[in-house]
Amino acid sequence: MLEIPLPDEKQLPQQHISAVRVEGETATLVGPSLEIRLPARSGGKLLP
Repeated sequence: MLEIPLPDEKQLPQQHISAVRVEGETATLVGPSLEIRLPARSGGKLLP
């Protein structure tokens, strides 16, 4: 499992995502009260 945290200075005021987690074929956008799962190939496009 690979988890990439999003630094506070890069988060927008209304943003709820704090990290992107990649595990096998699934990428998950993670936040305090949020979890969105995508295919890993789609999630990889979100990192830049």
